[in-house]
Amino acid sequence: MSQKRSNINKAIYPVRIIGYLLAILSIIFHQYYTWHSISVLSWIIIGIFLIYPHIALVVSKKASNHREAEFWVLSIDLFWIGWIGYLLDFNLMSTLPFLFANSATAYSVGGTKAFLRAWALWLVANFIILIAFPLPQNIMLMSADNVWAFIPSVIYLFAATHYIAFISFHRGISILKVKKQLEEQNIELKEQKEELLVMNEEIKQQNEEIVSQRDHIDEQNKILENKNFIIEKTNQEITSSINYAKRIQHAILPEIDTIKSFFPESFILYKPRDIVSGDFYWFTSKNYKIIIAVVDCTGHGIPGALMSMIGNEILNDIIKSRNITEPDKILYQLRKGIINTLRQEESNNQDGMDVAICAVDNFPDSYKEHLGEAKLEYAGAGISLLYMQNDILNQIKGDRIIIGGLKTYDSEQSFQKHTISLTSPTTIYFSSDGYTDQFGGADKKKFSSKRFKDLLQKIHPLSMEKQQIYLNQTIEGWMAEGDEKQLDDITVLGIKLS
Repeated sequence: MSQKRSNINKAIYPVRIIGYLLAILSIIFHQYYTWHSISVLSWIIIGIFLIYPHIALVVSKKASNHREAEFWVLSIDLFWIGWIGYLLDFNLMSTLPFLFANSATAYSVGGTKAFLRAWALWLVANFIILIAFPLPQNIMLMSADNVWAFIPSVIYLFAATHYIAFISFHRGISILKVKKQLEEQNIELKEQKEELLVMNEEIKQQNEEIVSQRDHIDEQNKILENKNFIIEKTNQEITSSINYAKRIQHAILPEIDTIKSFFPESFILYKPRDIVSGDFYWFTSKNYKIIIAVVDCTGHGIPGALMSMIGNEILNDIIKSRNITEPDKILYQLRKGIINTLRQEESNNQDGMDVAICAVDNFPDSYKEHLGEAKLEYAGAGISLLYMQNDILNQIKGDRIIIGGLKTYDSEQSFQKHTISLTSPTTIYFSSDGYTDQFGGADKKKFSSKRFKDLLQKIHPLSMEKQQIYLNQTIEGWMAEGDEKQLDDITVLGIKLS
Protein backbone atom coordinates (compact mmCIF):
# COMPACT_ATOMS: atom_id res chain seq x y z
CA MET A 1 0.00 0.00 0.00
CA SER A 2 2.80 2.45 0.85
CA GLN A 3 4.61 1.67 -2.43
CA LYS A 4 1.41 2.25 -4.41
CA ARG A 5 0.82 5.54 -2.62
CA SER A 6 4.38 6.62 -3.41
CA ASN A 7 3.94 5.87 -7.14
CA ILE A 8 0.70 7.90 -7.41
CA ASN A 9 2.20 10.83 -5.52
CA LYS A 10 5.26 10.85 -7.77
CA ALA A 11 3.05 10.91 -10.89
CA ILE A 12 0.45 13.43 -9.67
CA TYR A 13 2.82 15.93 -8.10
CA PRO A 14 4.78 17.03 -11.22
CA VAL A 15 1.65 16.99 -13.40
CA ARG A 16 -0.13 19.25 -10.92
CA ILE A 17 2.86 21.67 -10.83
CA ILE A 18 2.98 21.73 -14.63
CA GLY A 19 -0.79 22.32 -14.83
CA TYR A 20 -0.70 25.26 -12.44
CA LEU A 21 2.39 26.77 -14.14
CA LEU A 22 0.61 26.54 -17.53
CA ALA A 23 -2.49 28.13 -15.93
CA ILE A 24 -0.28 30.96 -14.61
CA LEU A 25 1.16 31.44 -18.13
CA SER A 26 -2.34 31.57 -19.62
CA ILE A 27 -3.40 34.20 -17.06
CA ILE A 28 -0.27 36.32 -17.62
CA PHE A 29 -0.52 36.13 -21.46
CA HIS A 30 -4.24 36.96 -21.38
CA GLN A 31 -3.91 39.82 -18.90
CA TYR A 32 -1.04 41.47 -20.87
CA TYR A 33 -2.66 40.88 -24.24
CA THR A 34 -6.08 42.12 -23.17
CA TRP A 35 -5.41 44.74 -20.47
CA HIS A 36 -1.69 45.38 -20.81
CA SER A 37 -1.34 44.82 -17.04
CA ILE A 38 -1.87 42.17 -14.39
CA SER A 39 -4.45 42.80 -11.63
CA VAL A 40 -3.75 42.44 -7.92
CA LEU A 41 -6.29 39.58 -7.73
CA SER A 42 -4.41 37.82 -10.51
CA TRP A 43 -1.14 38.08 -8.56
CA ILE A 44 -2.85 36.69 -5.43
CA ILE A 45 -4.26 33.73 -7.40
CA ILE A 46 -0.86 33.20 -9.08
CA GLY A 47 0.76 33.06 -5.59
CA ILE A 48 -1.80 30.48 -4.46
CA PHE A 49 -1.16 28.39 -7.60
CA LEU A 50 2.58 28.38 -6.87
CA ILE A 51 2.02 27.13 -3.27
CA TYR A 52 -1.02 24.88 -3.61
CA PRO A 53 0.60 21.84 -5.40
CA HIS A 54 3.08 21.47 -2.52
CA ILE A 55 0.32 21.78 0.09
CA ALA A 56 -1.71 19.17 -1.79
CA LEU A 57 1.27 16.77 -1.77
CA VAL A 58 1.82 17.14 2.00
CA VAL A 59 -1.90 16.67 2.77
CA SER A 60 -2.07 13.60 0.53
CA LYS A 61 0.95 12.01 2.19
CA LYS A 62 -0.18 12.61 5.76
CA ALA A 63 -3.81 11.59 5.25
CA SER A 64 -4.79 8.23 6.79
CA ASN A 65 -6.98 7.56 3.74
CA HIS A 66 -4.74 8.53 0.83
CA ARG A 67 -7.25 7.85 -1.91
CA GLU A 68 -9.99 9.92 -0.29
CA ALA A 69 -7.51 12.79 0.23
CA GLU A 70 -6.56 12.66 -3.46
CA PHE A 71 -10.25 12.85 -4.44
CA TRP A 72 -10.61 16.07 -2.48
CA VAL A 73 -7.40 17.53 -3.90
CA LEU A 74 -8.63 16.87 -7.48
CA SER A 75 -11.99 18.39 -6.58
CA ILE A 76 -10.30 21.51 -5.16
CA ASP A 77 -8.34 21.71 -8.45
CA LEU A 78 -11.66 22.37 -10.21
CA PHE A 79 -12.44 25.04 -7.63
CA TRP A 80 -9.27 26.87 -8.71
CA ILE A 81 -10.12 26.26 -12.37
CA GLY A 82 -13.25 28.36 -11.73
CA TRP A 83 -10.90 31.20 -10.80
CA ILE A 84 -8.79 30.53 -13.87
CA GLY A 85 -11.93 30.97 -16.02
CA TYR A 86 -12.73 34.28 -14.31
CA LEU A 87 -9.18 35.66 -14.76
CA LEU A 88 -9.26 34.61 -18.43
CA ASP A 89 -12.51 36.57 -18.91
CA PHE A 90 -14.35 33.25 -19.36
CA ASN A 91 -12.43 32.45 -22.54
CA LEU A 92 -13.64 28.92 -23.06
CA MET A 93 -10.83 28.02 -25.48
CA SER A 94 -8.36 28.66 -22.65
CA THR A 95 -10.50 27.41 -19.73
CA LEU A 96 -12.16 24.27 -21.09
CA PRO A 97 -8.92 22.25 -21.55
CA PHE A 98 -8.15 22.74 -17.84
CA LEU A 99 -11.75 21.91 -16.91
CA PHE A 100 -12.01 18.80 -19.09
CA ALA A 101 -8.54 17.51 -18.15
CA ASN A 102 -9.14 17.79 -14.40
CA SER A 103 -12.68 16.40 -14.68
CA ALA A 104 -11.37 13.40 -16.61
CA THR A 105 -8.57 12.92 -14.08
CA ALA A 106 -11.05 13.04 -11.18
CA TYR A 107 -13.24 10.46 -12.90
CA SER A 108 -10.23 8.29 -13.72
CA VAL A 109 -9.01 8.30 -10.14
CA GLY A 110 -12.31 8.36 -8.20
CA GLY A 111 -15.09 7.48 -10.58
CA THR A 112 -18.47 9.17 -10.84
CA LYS A 113 -18.51 10.29 -7.19
CA ALA A 114 -15.24 12.20 -7.56
CA PHE A 115 -16.34 13.60 -10.94
CA LEU A 116 -19.61 15.01 -9.52
CA ARG A 117 -17.86 16.38 -6.46
CA ALA A 118 -15.28 18.15 -8.66
CA TRP A 119 -17.94 19.78 -10.85
CA ALA A 120 -19.87 20.81 -7.74
CA LEU A 121 -16.82 22.61 -6.39
CA TRP A 122 -16.28 24.25 -9.82
CA LEU A 123 -19.84 25.56 -9.72
CA VAL A 124 -19.33 26.76 -6.11
CA ALA A 125 -16.20 28.61 -7.19
CA ASN A 126 -18.07 30.35 -10.00
CA PHE A 127 -20.95 31.18 -7.67
CA ILE A 128 -18.58 32.77 -5.15
CA ILE A 129 -16.79 34.67 -7.89
CA LEU A 130 -19.99 36.02 -9.42
CA ILE A 131 -21.23 37.21 -6.02
CA ALA A 132 -17.95 38.64 -4.73
CA PHE A 133 -16.55 40.12 -7.96
CA PRO A 134 -18.09 41.97 -10.95
CA LEU A 135 -18.23 40.29 -14.33
CA PRO A 136 -15.25 40.96 -16.60
CA GLN A 137 -15.61 44.00 -18.86
CA ASN A 138 -14.88 41.91 -21.94
CA ILE A 139 -16.18 38.33 -21.85
CA MET A 140 -14.36 36.22 -24.47
CA LEU A 141 -16.27 32.94 -24.65
CA MET A 142 -14.78 31.56 -27.86
CA SER A 143 -12.22 34.22 -28.79
CA ALA A 144 -9.16 32.90 -30.64
CA ASP A 145 -7.44 36.23 -31.02
CA ASN A 146 -5.04 35.61 -28.17
CA VAL A 147 -3.20 32.47 -29.24
CA TRP A 148 -0.67 32.86 -26.40
CA ALA A 149 -3.46 32.61 -23.85
CA PHE A 150 -4.83 29.21 -24.90
CA ILE A 151 -1.56 27.50 -26.07
CA PRO A 152 -0.67 26.68 -22.38
CA SER A 153 -4.12 25.16 -21.85
CA VAL A 154 -3.68 22.98 -24.95
CA ILE A 155 -0.28 21.86 -23.65
CA TYR A 156 -1.89 21.04 -20.28
CA LEU A 157 -4.65 19.10 -22.06
CA PHE A 158 -1.95 17.07 -23.84
CA ALA A 159 -0.06 16.45 -20.57
CA ALA A 160 -3.25 15.61 -18.68
CA THR A 161 -4.27 13.13 -21.40
CA HIS A 162 -1.01 11.24 -20.92
CA TYR A 163 -1.45 11.41 -17.18
CA ILE A 164 -4.94 9.98 -17.48
CA ALA A 165 -3.49 7.22 -19.65
CA PHE A 166 -0.86 6.56 -16.93
CA ILE A 167 -3.52 6.44 -14.24
CA SER A 168 -5.69 4.15 -16.35
CA PHE A 169 -2.70 1.90 -17.10
CA HIS A 170 -1.75 1.85 -13.44
CA ARG A 171 -5.32 1.04 -12.43
CA GLY A 172 -5.49 -1.63 -15.11
CA ILE A 173 -2.32 -3.28 -13.78
CA SER A 174 -3.70 -3.01 -10.25
CA ILE A 175 -6.98 -4.55 -11.39
CA LEU A 176 -5.10 -7.38 -13.15
CA LYS A 177 -3.04 -7.97 -9.99
CA VAL A 178 -6.15 -7.93 -7.86
CA LYS A 179 -7.91 -10.23 -10.32
CA LYS A 180 -4.97 -12.62 -10.26
CA GLN A 181 -4.90 -12.49 -6.49
CA LEU A 182 -8.64 -13.15 -6.41
CA GLU A 183 -8.23 -16.10 -8.76
CA GLU A 184 -5.45 -17.51 -6.59
CA GLN A 185 -7.56 -16.91 -3.51
CA ASN A 186 -10.51 -18.59 -5.20
CA ILE A 187 -8.33 -21.60 -6.01
CA GLU A 188 -7.05 -21.64 -2.43
CA LEU A 189 -10.59 -21.29 -1.10
CA LYS A 190 -11.73 -24.11 -3.36
CA GLU A 191 -8.93 -26.32 -2.04
CA GLN A 192 -9.77 -25.32 1.51
CA LYS A 193 -13.42 -26.06 0.80
CA GLU A 194 -12.51 -29.52 -0.47
CA GLU A 195 -10.32 -30.06 2.59
CA LEU A 196 -13.19 -28.91 4.80
CA LEU A 197 -15.54 -31.31 3.04
CA VAL A 198 -13.06 -34.14 3.66
CA MET A 199 -12.65 -33.03 7.28
CA ASN A 200 -16.43 -32.79 7.68
CA GLU A 201 -16.75 -36.32 6.35
CA GLU A 202 -14.07 -37.51 8.76
CA ILE A 203 -15.75 -35.65 11.62
CA LYS A 204 -19.06 -37.19 10.61
CA GLN A 205 -17.50 -40.66 10.69
CA GLN A 206 -15.84 -39.87 14.02
CA ASN A 207 -19.16 -38.65 15.40
CA GLU A 208 -20.78 -41.88 14.27
CA GLU A 209 -17.99 -43.83 15.97
CA ILE A 210 -18.40 -41.68 19.09
CA VAL A 211 -22.13 -42.29 19.11
CA SER A 212 -21.48 -46.01 18.66
CA GLN A 213 -18.89 -45.96 21.45
CA ARG A 214 -21.23 -43.93 23.62
CA ASP A 215 -23.99 -46.48 23.11
CA HIS A 216 -21.51 -49.24 23.93
CA ILE A 217 -20.33 -47.34 27.01
CA ASP A 218 -23.95 -46.78 28.07
CA GLU A 219 -24.58 -50.47 27.69
CA GLN A 220 -21.44 -51.30 29.66
CA ASN A 221 -22.41 -48.75 32.31
CA LYS A 222 -25.77 -50.44 32.67
CA ILE A 223 -24.01 -53.80 33.02
CA LEU A 224 -21.62 -52.26 35.56
CA GLU A 225 -24.51 -50.66 37.44
CA ASN A 226 -26.21 -54.05 37.58
CA LYS A 227 -22.98 -55.73 38.72
CA ASN A 228 -22.36 -52.96 41.25
CA PHE A 229 -25.88 -53.45 42.54
CA ILE A 230 -25.23 -57.18 42.86
CA ILE A 231 -21.84 -56.52 44.49
CA GLU A 232 -23.34 -53.96 46.85
CA LYS A 233 -26.14 -56.32 47.75
CA THR A 234 -23.65 -59.16 48.24
CA ASN A 235 -21.45 -56.87 50.35
CA GLN A 236 -24.45 -55.93 52.43
CA GLU A 237 -25.30 -59.59 52.91
CA ILE A 238 -21.67 -60.42 53.74
CA THR A 239 -21.39 -57.44 56.09
CA SER A 240 -24.67 -58.44 57.70
CA SER A 241 -23.36 -61.98 58.12
CA ILE A 242 -20.06 -60.70 59.56
CA ASN A 243 -21.95 -58.41 61.94
CA TYR A 244 -23.99 -61.41 63.01
CA ALA A 245 -20.72 -63.32 63.50
CA LYS A 246 -19.49 -60.37 65.56
CA ARG A 247 -22.52 -60.68 67.84
CA ILE A 248 -21.83 -64.41 68.20
CA GLN A 249 -18.14 -63.78 68.92
CA HIS A 250 -18.95 -61.09 71.48
CA ALA A 251 -21.49 -63.43 73.07
CA ILE A 252 -18.76 -65.97 73.89
CA LEU A 253 -16.42 -63.34 75.34
CA PRO A 254 -16.58 -62.91 79.11
CA GLU A 255 -18.61 -59.95 80.31
CA ILE A 256 -16.36 -57.23 81.73
CA ASP A 257 -18.76 -57.02 84.68
CA THR A 258 -18.07 -60.70 85.42
CA ILE A 259 -14.33 -60.01 85.49
CA LYS A 260 -14.85 -56.91 87.66
CA SER A 261 -16.91 -58.92 90.12
CA PHE A 262 -13.71 -60.80 90.93
CA PHE A 263 -11.22 -58.02 90.15
CA PRO A 264 -12.80 -54.56 90.49
CA GLU A 265 -9.57 -52.92 89.38
CA SER A 266 -9.25 -54.36 85.85
CA PHE A 267 -9.66 -53.41 82.20
CA ILE A 268 -9.84 -54.94 78.73
CA LEU A 269 -8.64 -52.85 75.77
CA TYR A 270 -10.16 -54.80 72.87
CA LYS A 271 -9.72 -53.26 69.38
CA PRO A 272 -10.45 -55.61 66.45
CA ARG A 273 -8.92 -54.48 63.18
CA ASP A 274 -12.01 -55.60 61.28
CA ILE A 275 -15.59 -56.26 62.31
CA VAL A 276 -14.63 -59.60 63.85
CA SER A 277 -11.34 -60.37 65.53
CA GLY A 278 -8.65 -63.02 65.68
CA ASP A 279 -7.93 -62.01 69.29
CA PHE A 280 -10.07 -63.14 72.19
CA TYR A 281 -9.86 -63.28 75.96
CA TRP A 282 -11.13 -66.04 78.23
CA PHE A 283 -12.15 -66.03 81.91
CA THR A 284 -13.64 -68.49 84.37
CA SER A 285 -13.57 -69.55 88.03
CA LYS A 286 -12.90 -73.24 88.73
CA ASN A 287 -11.78 -75.20 91.82
CA TYR A 288 -10.86 -72.10 93.83
CA LYS A 289 -8.86 -70.77 90.91
CA ILE A 290 -9.57 -67.98 88.48
CA ILE A 291 -8.36 -68.84 84.98
CA ILE A 292 -7.53 -65.89 82.70
CA ALA A 293 -6.28 -66.14 79.13
CA VAL A 294 -5.47 -63.81 76.24
CA VAL A 295 -5.27 -65.48 72.81
CA ASP A 296 -3.94 -64.13 69.49
CA CYS A 297 -5.01 -66.42 66.64
CA THR A 298 -3.36 -66.68 63.25
CA GLY A 299 -4.66 -63.92 60.98
CA HIS A 300 -7.44 -61.44 61.61
CA GLY A 301 -10.93 -60.82 60.36
CA ILE A 302 -13.04 -63.89 59.47
CA PRO A 303 -10.18 -66.47 59.44
CA GLY A 304 -8.93 -65.25 62.80
CA ALA A 305 -12.48 -65.19 64.17
CA LEU A 306 -13.02 -68.83 63.15
CA MET A 307 -9.79 -69.80 64.91
CA SER A 308 -10.93 -67.86 67.99
CA MET A 309 -14.22 -69.81 68.07
CA ILE A 310 -12.28 -73.08 67.86
CA GLY A 311 -9.84 -71.99 70.58
CA ASN A 312 -12.66 -70.81 72.85
CA GLU A 313 -14.53 -74.10 72.50
CA ILE A 314 -11.41 -76.19 73.22
CA LEU A 315 -10.61 -74.10 76.32
CA ASN A 316 -14.17 -74.64 77.56
CA ASP A 317 -13.71 -78.38 77.13
CA ILE A 318 -10.26 -78.51 78.79
CA ILE A 319 -11.07 -76.38 81.83
CA LYS A 320 -14.82 -76.58 82.40
CA SER A 321 -15.44 -80.17 81.28
CA ARG A 322 -12.16 -81.91 82.06
CA ASN A 323 -11.25 -79.82 85.14
CA ILE A 324 -7.69 -79.10 84.03
CA THR A 325 -6.62 -75.86 85.73
CA GLU A 326 -2.82 -75.83 85.58
CA PRO A 327 -1.70 -73.35 82.87
CA ASP A 328 1.07 -75.51 81.35
CA LYS A 329 -1.24 -78.53 81.07
CA ILE A 330 -4.01 -76.36 79.64
CA LEU A 331 -1.64 -75.15 76.89
CA TYR A 332 -0.51 -78.72 76.19
CA GLN A 333 -4.11 -79.92 75.80
CA LEU A 334 -5.03 -76.80 73.77
CA ARG A 335 -2.22 -77.55 71.33
CA LYS A 336 -3.37 -81.15 70.91
CA GLY A 337 -6.94 -79.98 70.46
CA ILE A 338 -6.00 -77.51 67.68
CA ILE A 339 -3.87 -80.12 65.86
CA ASN A 340 -6.70 -82.66 66.02
CA THR A 341 -9.51 -80.25 65.18
CA LEU A 342 -7.70 -78.84 62.12
CA ARG A 343 -6.33 -82.33 61.23
CA GLN A 344 -2.93 -80.75 60.86
CA GLU A 345 -1.12 -84.07 60.72
CA GLU A 346 -2.99 -84.92 57.51
CA SER A 347 -3.74 -81.51 56.00
CA ASN A 348 -0.38 -79.85 56.67
CA ASN A 349 -2.37 -76.89 57.98
CA GLN A 350 -0.12 -74.56 60.03
CA ASP A 351 -2.69 -72.23 61.59
CA GLY A 352 -2.40 -71.69 65.30
CA MET A 353 -2.40 -69.14 68.09
CA ASP A 354 -0.26 -67.38 70.71
CA VAL A 355 -1.61 -67.76 74.23
CA ALA A 356 -0.93 -66.39 77.68
CA ILE A 357 -2.82 -68.12 80.50
CA CYS A 358 -2.67 -67.76 84.25
CA ALA A 359 -4.41 -69.32 87.23
CA VAL A 360 -4.89 -67.12 90.29
CA ASP A 361 -5.65 -68.73 93.67
CA ASN A 362 -9.09 -67.76 94.93
CA PHE A 363 -9.58 -69.85 98.06
CA PRO A 364 -11.00 -68.55 101.34
CA ASP A 365 -8.63 -67.20 103.99
CA SER A 366 -9.39 -70.25 106.18
CA TYR A 367 -7.65 -72.44 103.61
CA LYS A 368 -4.34 -70.59 103.89
CA GLU A 369 -3.28 -72.78 106.83
CA HIS A 370 -3.37 -75.82 104.56
CA LEU A 371 -2.69 -74.29 101.13
CA GLY A 372 -0.32 -71.47 102.00
CA GLU A 373 -0.29 -67.93 100.63
CA ALA A 374 -2.11 -67.12 97.38
CA LYS A 375 -0.07 -67.40 94.22
CA LEU A 376 -0.33 -66.98 90.46
CA GLU A 377 0.65 -69.69 88.00
CA TYR A 378 1.49 -68.68 84.42
CA ALA A 379 2.36 -70.44 81.19
CA GLY A 380 2.69 -68.81 77.82
CA ALA A 381 3.08 -69.65 74.16
CA GLY A 382 4.38 -66.56 72.38
CA ILE A 383 2.74 -64.03 74.78
CA SER A 384 4.67 -62.79 77.82
CA LEU A 385 3.42 -61.99 81.29
CA LEU A 386 4.18 -58.45 82.47
CA TYR A 387 3.57 -57.82 86.17
CA MET A 388 4.19 -54.88 88.45
CA GLN A 389 5.43 -55.48 92.04
CA ASN A 390 7.01 -52.87 94.30
CA ASP A 391 6.85 -50.31 91.44
CA ILE A 392 9.05 -52.54 89.29
CA LEU A 393 7.81 -53.94 85.99
CA ASN A 394 8.83 -57.60 85.56
CA GLN A 395 8.54 -59.79 82.49
CA ILE A 396 8.24 -63.55 82.10
CA LYS A 397 8.52 -64.48 78.45
CA GLY A 398 6.26 -67.12 77.03
CA ASP A 399 7.69 -70.27 75.46
CA ARG A 400 8.60 -69.89 71.81
CA ILE A 401 6.02 -72.47 70.85
CA ILE A 402 2.94 -71.81 68.76
CA ILE A 403 -0.29 -73.54 69.72
CA GLY A 404 -0.93 -75.47 66.50
CA GLY A 405 1.26 -76.35 63.53
CA LEU A 406 3.90 -79.09 63.23
CA LYS A 407 6.94 -77.61 61.51
CA THR A 408 9.12 -76.03 64.20
CA TYR A 409 8.78 -78.23 67.27
CA ASP A 410 7.82 -81.62 68.66
CA SER A 411 4.07 -81.87 69.16
CA GLU A 412 4.70 -83.59 72.52
CA GLN A 413 6.92 -80.76 73.82
CA SER A 414 5.70 -79.48 77.20
CA PHE A 415 5.26 -75.92 78.39
CA GLN A 416 7.00 -74.30 81.33
CA LYS A 417 4.93 -73.16 84.31
CA HIS A 418 5.96 -70.11 86.32
CA THR A 419 4.73 -69.31 89.83
CA ILE A 420 4.52 -65.81 91.36
CA SER A 421 3.75 -65.08 95.00
CA LEU A 422 0.96 -62.62 95.61
CA THR A 423 2.02 -61.57 99.09
CA SER A 424 2.72 -58.03 97.83
CA PRO A 425 0.45 -55.85 95.62
CA THR A 426 0.63 -57.16 92.07
CA THR A 427 -0.74 -55.91 88.75
CA ILE A 428 -0.56 -58.18 85.71
CA TYR A 429 -0.73 -57.31 81.98
CA PHE A 430 -1.25 -59.52 78.93
CA SER A 431 -1.02 -58.05 75.40
CA SER A 432 -1.28 -59.46 71.91
CA ASP A 433 1.39 -58.29 69.46
CA GLY A 434 -1.08 -55.95 67.71
CA TYR A 435 -0.17 -53.11 70.07
CA THR A 436 3.62 -53.41 69.95
CA ASP A 437 3.80 -54.16 66.20
CA GLN A 438 1.63 -51.20 65.17
CA PHE A 439 3.43 -48.79 62.82
CA GLY A 440 3.15 -45.05 63.40
CA GLY A 441 4.87 -42.07 64.92
CA ALA A 442 6.92 -39.46 63.08
CA ASP A 443 9.38 -42.11 61.84
CA LYS A 444 6.65 -44.64 60.89
CA LYS A 445 8.21 -47.34 63.07
CA LYS A 446 6.74 -50.06 65.24
CA PHE A 447 5.54 -49.02 68.68
CA SER A 448 7.89 -51.75 70.06
CA SER A 449 7.91 -53.82 73.27
CA LYS A 450 10.32 -51.41 74.97
CA ARG A 451 8.06 -48.41 74.40
CA PHE A 452 5.06 -50.47 75.60
CA LYS A 453 6.83 -51.48 78.83
CA ASP A 454 7.97 -47.88 79.42
CA LEU A 455 4.37 -46.79 79.00
CA LEU A 456 3.11 -49.33 81.56
CA GLN A 457 5.82 -48.24 84.01
CA LYS A 458 4.65 -44.65 83.57
CA ILE A 459 0.90 -45.21 83.98
CA HIS A 460 0.75 -48.01 86.58
CA PRO A 461 0.01 -45.62 89.51
CA LEU A 462 -3.24 -44.62 87.76
CA SER A 463 -6.53 -46.40 88.23
CA MET A 464 -7.11 -49.31 85.85
CA GLU A 465 -9.90 -47.38 84.10
CA LYS A 466 -7.57 -44.44 83.42
CA GLN A 467 -4.82 -46.83 82.31
CA GLN A 468 -7.17 -48.24 79.66
CA ILE A 469 -8.03 -44.74 78.41
CA TYR A 470 -4.34 -43.76 78.33
CA LEU A 471 -3.34 -46.92 76.42
CA ASN A 472 -6.10 -46.35 73.84
CA GLN A 473 -5.28 -42.66 73.34
CA THR A 474 -1.58 -43.44 72.99
CA ILE A 475 -1.98 -46.04 70.24
CA GLU A 476 -4.56 -43.89 68.41
CA GLY A 477 -2.19 -40.92 68.53
CA TRP A 478 0.69 -43.13 67.38
CA MET A 479 -1.26 -44.20 64.28
CA ALA A 480 -2.47 -40.67 63.55
CA GLU A 481 1.02 -39.18 63.80
CA GLY A 482 2.35 -41.65 61.24
CA ASP A 483 -0.85 -41.53 59.14
CA GLU A 484 -1.12 -45.30 59.49
CA LYS A 485 -4.11 -47.61 59.70
CA GLN A 486 -4.48 -50.34 62.31
CA LEU A 487 -2.56 -53.38 61.07
CA ASP A 488 -3.70 -56.12 63.46
CA ASP A 489 -6.17 -56.89 66.22
CA ILE A 490 -5.20 -55.31 69.53
CA THR A 491 -5.95 -56.79 72.95
CA VAL A 492 -4.50 -55.59 76.26
CA LEU A 493 -5.71 -56.99 79.59
CA GLY A 494 -4.79 -55.46 82.92
CA ILE A 495 -5.75 -56.72 86.41
CA LYS A 496 -4.76 -55.44 89.82
CA LEU A 497 -4.71 -58.63 91.91
CA SER A 498 -4.03 -57.22 95.35
